[in-house]
Amino acid sequence: MKIPVNWLKEFIDIDLSLEKLAEKLLRLGIEVERIEKSATLQGIRVGKVLSVKKHPSADKLTVCMVDVGDGSPKQIICGASNVKEAVKVPVILPGNVLPNGLKIEKRSLRGIESEGMICSKEELELEDDSDGIWILPEKCKVGEELSDEIQVDDAVIDIKITPNRGDCLSIMGIARELAAVDYKKFKIPKVEIKETNGRIKDKIDIKVENLDLCPRYTARMLEGVQIKSSPYWMRRRLILAGVRPINNIVDITNYVMLETGQPLHAFDYDKIEDKKIIVRRAKLNEKILCLDGIKRALSAAALVIADNKKPVALAGIMGGEETGVDKNTKSIIVESANFSPTLIRKTSRALNISSESSYRFERGVDIEGTLLAADRACYLMQEWAGGKAVSGTADIKAKIAKKNILLNPAEIKRILGIEIGSYEKILKSLGFEIEKGKGCLKVRVPSWRNDIRQEIDLIEEIARVNNYDLIPLTLPFGKIPALKEDNRTRIINKCRSILTRLSLTETVNYSFVSTDLLRKSLVAVTAETIKIENAISEEFEVLRASLLPSLLQVAQENISKGDKNLKIFELRSIYKYRKNNLPEENIHLGILLGGDWQQPSWIDKGVKSSFYVLKGIIETLFDELGVKLGYKEEKHPFLNDGFSFSLLKGDVKIGMLGEVNSSVMDNFSLKEKTFLAEIDIESILPSVQSKKKIQPLQKYPPVVRDVSFLVPNYISSQQVEKMMSEEAKHILESVKLFDYYKGKQVPEGFRSISYSLFFRSPNKTLTDGEVNELQDKIVRKLEKELGLKLRS
Repeated sequence: MKIPVNWLKEFIDIDLSLEKLAEKLLRLGIEVERIEKSATLQGIRVGKVLSVKKHPSADKLTVCMVDVGDGSPKQIICGASNVKEAVKVPVILPGNVLPNGLKIEKRSLRGIESEGMICSKEELELEDDSDGIWILPEKCKVGEELSDEIQVDDAVIDIKITPNRGDCLSIMGIARELAAVDYKKFKIPKVEIKETNGRIKDKIDIKVENLDLCPRYTARMLEGVQIKSSPYWMRRRLILAGVRPINNIVDITNYVMLETGQPLHAFDYDKIEDKKIIVRRAKLNEKILCLDGIKRALSAAALVIADNKKPVALAGIMGGEETGVDKNTKSIIVESANFSPTLIRKTSRALNISSESSYRFERGVDIEGTLLAADRACYLMQEWAGGKAVSGTADIKAKIAKKNILLNPAEIKRILGIEIGSYEKILKSLGFEIEKGKGCLKVRVPSWRNDIRQEIDLIEEIARVNNYDLIPLTLPFGKIPALKEDNRTRIINKCRSILTRLSLTETVNYSFVSTDLLRKSLVAVTAETIKIENAISEEFEVLRASLLPSLLQVAQENISKGDKNLKIFELRSIYKYRKNNLPEENIHLGILLGGDWQQPSWIDKGVKSSFYVLKGIIETLFDELGVKLGYKEEKHPFLNDGFSFSLLKGDVKIGMLGEVNSSVMDNFSLKEKTFLAEIDIESILPSVQSKKKIQPLQKYPPVVRDVSFLVPNYISSQQVEKMMSEEAKHILESVKLFDYYKGKQVPEGFRSISYSLFFRSPNKTLTDGEVNELQDKIVRKLEKELGLKLRS
């Protein structure tokens, strides 16, 4: 928010340099982002035009004689159409410099000498565009410096307000803070209203349907207003504060908002149907044409100001075009209301519309300030728009209890570590009322301090005004409790440690992704996908339901920078709609391999990343977690057939792995084979073994037998291994696949798979006969139930 310093000085006496003032604001917790100093207008005098004649050699130029107060009128050539005799104008004489750096000198224009320049506001950098020269008020004294006659030089302090301090979003709010630190009184703006005989309650009928959403609605009415430009000083202040001047009525509502922090709106009284104002919820699909020229469809959640037929304003956000003030307006209703911050925030986000009003209502506006703001606007409209105030004020409000907090003075020292004897004085200077009780104070919170809710907030206020810098640095005392790691965090950290030990590098990506990234990854947008309303950019349209698109994007970026060997993983949350259409967050693990797994050297040829390297990483992880893992060949849209598998825990699908297909590789400019896996870590957490079982060394040697089978294509190796283990139970220690072949020598519909079977008994050395019997039993079972054929 921009604070013109001279405007601030009308509310509190300030005798500080800009730098010291900024320091004081910072001490109060108000961040100063920058100090802007306006251009000085030294050398610009007030002149009076004595005569105006046409230039003999130029149709659009005039020769003016101008009195600048030195007894010697100056001849000045002027090209403005609005110059005329007897007006007072700003004049710059030779030897002086304009704010833009241009030095003025005597020069001849079409054969006639010009001894200076009559200036426009644009040339003095007081506005962006001027229609002609600046005609000064008659009260200005000829020959005097312009800056002495009209306040044009001003500095602006640009401050940043935290969301909880809506009370500081005004000139009065900042003045109140500065007054508190120096125990001064700040001045209330002038309000003197001359009312006519008519009564507002006879002119307009106002109804508020829900006082929870609009706890106060105040209105005043003026008749006979004249729509014209605002006075210069007001336009100048609005421009310095970053607000564009429009006309006197609109400018006054903006001026009072900046002054008091209370947003206002002016309705053209004659455009209000049936002379009724109703504060209500919008009807479903009801539409309103806003002042920005956009017609918006409303949801039933929005709050509107309506007449008897239609909405005429979006409550707390923006007025409607149909009841807006224009050049023909004669009577107006000035609205000064208080709306629910939560409602305004939701409506503003839903409609993707923000305004100075919504910015303030979202942060909380003083419910007791509506009357002062309405009266102040009414007074200024009397003065500068010729309006006549209709008698009385419409004021509808809910019953709101005063907020009281008990403060134990002993807590101040306990929390801050120092004695602050002036704590009562500090609180009173901030507007708090104090009632003393036994051992504590009953503190009444002022209506503008919506952020004060409990005792600790009061202590913070005392420390803030007293000056945080006066609190000495001390070491904390007492024992710091050890951080207890919960089981879930411990398992996730263990996964991270295992993967890092296996030479993988962790990546961290945004949880938000674009639909374009999902399209490139061949990941479908489904009903489970959580879309972001009013996303800040197209890159953050949805919450990701898979880690794989982000990993593919990381791969593309790394390869484009010359890093072609990728061994990366991400262990982060994914988000989906689940039961009852509620969002759910789960931890997933994503892994991507590409390029060399082990780079070639003078010793060996290296190892390329492959499906089996990835499978080995996953099996190592699950082995260390003590979770049994299964596989099922299944198609996935972004993986190659033949290398596309689902991961299983029992019969439950917990992930997938495989080789990226050519379509996805082309979309991400991947030249070498790339392999992906994604696992739902959340689903295996209950099965993770927290303690490892230590097995003693076996006493008896194993017996190893190799067998080869012709296996139907529809039978997985996992099914074969599972049946072997079930048939031999405790005697078959392990099964290892050591050969796989599919080609001309194998019948169509089959492939050849060879296994090493490790037999061992914990009680004795197995004989060949015992092993042969077990092996035959296994073969018969496989042939009968799975259709395998033993190869000789």
